Amino acid sequence: RANSALCFSAVEEHLEAPTGHLLVAVTLGFIGTFGILNNLLVLVLFCRYKVLRSPINFLLVNICLSDLLVCVLGTPAMANRRQWMCVVRLCQLVVR
Repeated sequence: RANSALCFSAVEEHLEAPTGHLLVAVTLGFIGTFGILNNLLVLVLFCRYKVLRSPINFLLVNICLSDLLVCVLGTPAMANRRQWMCVVRLCQLVVR
């Protein structure tokens, strides 16, 4: 327990710093921007070229749509979180 509390405070301290906020914002900005652009490109190509309309490609378009929703809805929601539970949980697993 002491190690996990120490880990949590260390992660929280780094993310509270202005540099930590900037790093997280830039990283999530890149992830969101490239994710949206790449998924839109796949959707446009799929809709434009009928030769790409195969059953396997329909599955890929389904994955692409879900990833696009994650990029549009999930990335900004993650950027607005106060605590980064995924980072804390990962840190706790490593410290054990």
